[in-house]
Formats: sequence, C-alpha cells, structure tokens
Amino acid sequence: GRDGDGLSMGLCQVPVWVFHHALRVESVLFIRLRRVAQVGLHGCVAFREEALDLFGIGQGRHDDHILALLPVHGCCHLVAVGQLEAVDEAQHFIEVAAGAWRIDDRSADFLLGINHIDRANGDFRIGIRVDHVVQRRNLALGVGNDRELDAGVLGLFDILDPALVILDAVDRHDQRLGATFGEFVLQLGGIAELGRAHRREIRRFFHRNEDPIYFISATNFNLLGLDEWVKNFKYICYIDCYGGKHPNVFCPSEQPHAEFQSIEDINNYLLQHKEVIDFIKRRGGKPKFVFLMFDEETERLSKELGAEVWFPKAKLRTKMDNKIETVRIGNKAGVPSVPNVLAEVKDYEDLKKTCEKAGIGHDLVLQSAFGDSGHTTFFIKSEADFRRHESEIVGVGEIKIMKRIDCRGSAIEACATKEGTIVGPLMTELVGFKDLTPYRGGWCGNEILPTAFPPKVRQKARELTFKFGEQLRKEGYRGYFELDFLIDKKTGDLWLGELNPRITGASSMTNHAAFAHADAPLFLFHLLEFSKKKFNLDTTELNNRWADPSMIDGWSQMVIKHTDDSVDICSDAPETGIYKMLEDGRVVFDRFDYHRRAVESENEAFFLRILQPGDYRYEGADIGILVTRGRSMTKSFQLNERAKKWIHGIKQSVHGRPLPVAEAGPAFSDPAFKIL
Repeated sequence: GRDGDGLSMGLCQVPVWVFHHALRVESVLFIRLRRVAQVGLHGCVAFREEALDLFGIGQGRHDDHILALLPVHGCCHLVAVGQLEAVDEAQHFIEVAAGAWRIDDRSADFLLGINHIDRANGDFRIGIRVDHVVQRRNLALGVGNDRELDAGVLGLFDILDPALVILDAVDRHDQRLGATFGEFVLQLGGIAELGRAHRREIRRFFHRNEDPIYFISATNFNLLGLDEWVKNFKYICYIDCYGGKHPNVFCPSEQPHAEFQSIEDINNYLLQHKEVIDFIKRRGGKPKFVFLMFDEETERLSKELGAEVWFPKAKLRTKMDNKIETVRIGNKAGVPSVPNVLAEVKDYEDLKKTCEKAGIGHDLVLQSAFGDSGHTTFFIKSEADFRRHESEIVGVGEIKIMKRIDCRGSAIEACATKEGTIVGPLMTELVGFKDLTPYRGGWCGNEILPTAFPPKVRQKARELTFKFGEQLRKEGYRGYFELDFLIDKKTGDLWLGELNPRITGASSMTNHAAFAHADAPLFLFHLLEFSKKKFNLDTTELNNRWADPSMIDGWSQMVIKHTDDSVDICSDAPETGIYKMLEDGRVVFDRFDYHRRAVESENEAFFLRILQPGDYRYEGADIGILVTRGRSMTKSFQLNERAKKWIHGIKQSVHGRPLPVAEAGPAFSDPAFKIL
C-alpha cells in the first residue's frame, strides 16, 4: 500500500512492527478464514467457574482459561497462557464485515496472566452482539449479560475479500483506548460507509481511487507529495521543476501566450493547451481538478473538458478572499482582528480623521481588499509614507486600516467538512527577511515544530480556527483554508490577520507533518469532502489527536527570491534534489530526489528549483524553495546562522548573463502576483 509502514493483504493492513515487536515468532502461519462465522449466544456461567471465582480467579465469563485455545479455531502450538504475549496497538489490524453478527474474544485466566513486557492488559472480556460493519480501529464497547464493560477488539471474521490473517483475537489496554469510544450504529448489510475517525479507511479509499485527479498550477509545490497518497493523482504544471524526472508531473511545451497577470491566467492557458487536453482525454475517466487559484473562466474551461472542480465556486471563494470580508466573518465567529476600521480613504487628512475617530492612533498598517500581502500591505506612520503608496490606497474602495502592533506572524491550515472543522498545526511564518525577499512584510517561509509557541497560544489558535471554520460552513464555504494569526509580543494576544480560502504556500508543510503520516494529510479530507463519498468523522477526536505535540516534528521551508535590484537572464540555477552543507559551510548538490523525506539530517536539505535557465532574473523573482529539518530561525525569531548559510549557498549557485542592449528596460519588473 501507500502507507509505507505495512504489508498489504487484501483488506488487511498489518504494520511490520507487529511481527517483530508483538508476536516475536520465528515463523508466521497464515490461514484462510471460513466464510461464515458461527458464534452462538452465551448462557449462564458454569457452576465450576462460579466455584473458581470464589477463589478470586476472575470475574468475567471467559477469564478462566489455563491453556491457550487455538487461534481462529485451529492451527497453533499448545502452550501455557503465561507464555503468550499479547498484541498492542491492535486497532491497526482488520476490517470485519457485517456478517459476523455475534463475535466473542476470550482472554487469559487472571491466575496465570500474560507476559506484561509486550502485552496489552485486557482485563475483563465479555462477548457482545455486533450488527454493523466493524472497521479497523473500531473498538467494540458494550455490556454483556453480566453487565461488565467489554473493551475487547473484535475477532477477525468474514473478511470481504479472500484474505489471509494472522490472529483470531487481540486485546488492548482499556485505560488508553486508541479508537473511537463506541460506535453503536446498526447496519444490517448494505454498503459500508467510512466510520467514525477511521483514518485508515480514508487512506485506503484514496489508495483505490479510480477517478483521475489533477492539481493544475504553475508548479506542484503546494501539494508536493500528495500523489503518493492518492492513486491516479497527477500534476499539470507550467514550470518543470524536475527536468522531466518526476513521474507524475506533466508539463506541456511552451506555446505563444499573452503575458500572465495572475495564477488564474497560467491555469487558463494550461487548460487550453492542446497537449494538456490530449493528456487528460488519453487518461480517460471522469477528471477532477484542484487549483491553487482559479476564476470563472477556469470553471468554464474545466466544464468543457468534462471535469469537476473540487473547490467551492470561484464567486464564493473571491468573496471569502476579500480581506474586508474576512474581518466581518471573524467578528461573527468571535475571532477578533487587530483593532481596525474599514473605510475608503480620500487623502492623508481623511485617513487621520478616520483613525482618530476609531481610536487606533496614527502608526498604521493598511491593507487593500485583495492581493498578496507582500504587495498590498502598507506601513503608514507619516504623510511621506502615505504619498509613497497613495495610488494604491486612494480610489480602490474599502481599506482595512489597522493599529500597528509589535507582533509575530503565524499560520494555521484547516478543512471545513460537513462533520465539522479539522484543524492542522500552528506554524511560524518567515516574514520580510532581506536575505529571502525584497518585500517588507512579504511571506518567505514557515517553520513547523512543537515548541515554537507556548501551549496556551497553540490551543487558543486551534480554538479560534475551529470557530472560524464553523462560521465558514454557515457562509456556505467548505474545504481547505488557511488563517494568519498575529501574536502580540507584549501581551500574547492572538489577532486574526487574514484568510486564504484555498491551499497556500504553507500547505506543503501541513501535509507532511508527523500527524499526516500517522493518520492522513489534511488535504485528503478536502478531497473526501468533494468526493461525494458518505463519511462520518469524529472531528473532535481527530482534533484532539492532532493537538498532541508528539504529532508535530521539526521542519522549515524558505522561499528564496532574487533580492538584488537588477535584471538579467538566468544562465545556471541549482537543480531540484538533495543538497548537503559541508563543514566549511559550502552547499553542494548530492543527489536527485523529488521528495523532502529523503532529507536525513539538518546538514541536508531538499531544494525545489523554480527559476529555470533562460528565465529573466529580476528583483523578487522566485529562485526556489529550500526545505530542511530543524529550525531556520532563532528563539527571537530571526534567521539563524545555519539558514543564512543555506540561503547563501543556493544563491551562489545561480548565475546570469546580461540582457541584450535592445531588451534592457523596465519591461522585466516584478509581476504583481506570486506563483506559489
């Protein structure tokens, strides 16, 4: 399978560690289950057992066994119970079909016990009746005839596909249930739905996906690695970051086109490209499209190709993307923004009067309704500052006028589903570092690590994100989104910065975090929401798991731009792959790879090339993205020395040649949009 940590056996997924750690046997005997489980009802406890109970052997109806019975009613070695070792983490095993109505697990005699080194102490074992599909991680909880709580994991009967299994029944600690606290839904036959918090069911659903799904964008950076989770997932990109070496990236040849003004323009160009159209038709099926950005023209072109766009409508997304609207949605949800006022600005005097009336002072941050924050955020403290940006402030409609605070940026991604909002980890933001970007206030990377913020800040951010997501659902929006929070350095207060109703530059970090490998990447829940697959998620349980710091490992990414005020043509740029930092600080190419998991230590990094030989290199042009283990900032949130060496090493490998004299001029100034 795609889990990378198990052996695929039909519907069964058994982690490798089970064989080595829990069973500790020299050989494993595989047996085929009988098609129909015949397990009868149980009557009263026999007198001989009642008599033994007087001596304190046990209280359950099946806890008086001294010899180990045969697993799945056959094929085992006869041993004393005390020689057995139970299997922990039993929820990773098997799906049990609805045909196995009455299922029973038996446990050891408490007089003898099972080896405690590797056992899951099952305590009481009572059989219960089960009339619904029991899927992996589904712990059966119920009350038997003797009214004792059963915390037993169900036996393995009636596997849907012909499958081989290893064990009849296993148990686990009832004090630390790793599964949902009961699922008492009666399903008499029929097609199974994805059960509560069955993350492995979701993974298997996409592992078997038959419909072609395409991420169409300038590069595949935002959903890097998702093709390894979803069968038939392909990238259609304008820029070939891999030199033709990535098996799931399709880049058509360059065709004449108008100058791109936005990512939407790039996507619309791709959807009209004959090579792209032929590629999609050749693969057949019912195509599904996901985008970083798209508009109504993108929707029209997608429809012509017979494809579904698996995002909310462009009109709704545009409304949600309005920074003015973000403030209003936040107010409804109880998610406060930095003290602000929303108003049109006529001139500097008008701005001063508006701010005095709102009581937010004259040291200000202004944001227009749309656009990248690096281009449309203005710091205004004097009339001279205002004059510098006047053409971008006056006559553009409502402006978000904020009190300037000393803050730290952070980002968090989430997914609004019909079952509730699922929240990812809180990440730091790299903003405005001159080594990385020429734009003051411009985003240039993220860090993800469990200790980046105090626990109270992390929890508060998660709570506010959940509330915002629930309000988005009321507004009609569903699917993936990202929030920027500003954390006041003096007070620790969290303020809503902005909403991005889409995947973002931070999505690659979110979808590669430790929780994604333990459960499923956050974006899979977005795909699930639009797949029309019936599902029933326990979002509370999922959010509680993902709030655990152990579900977060330490990584950072830096978006490296050309920061010099110059224009030339790139003649050489470092290729995509794994780079090493030598002891003397030099950065050298080590090997090609297209996945960041190939990074083995903090002295290695994954670099994704954006700037290609032959491209114009201008101030603000993206050179590439560098992904490393560990932090790129100090505790005071400044670039650390290691990060600076990485940045310098990559930039040293980029070379350019002068423009021909006839081409020199302002035509190659920075475009008003970013491609990531």
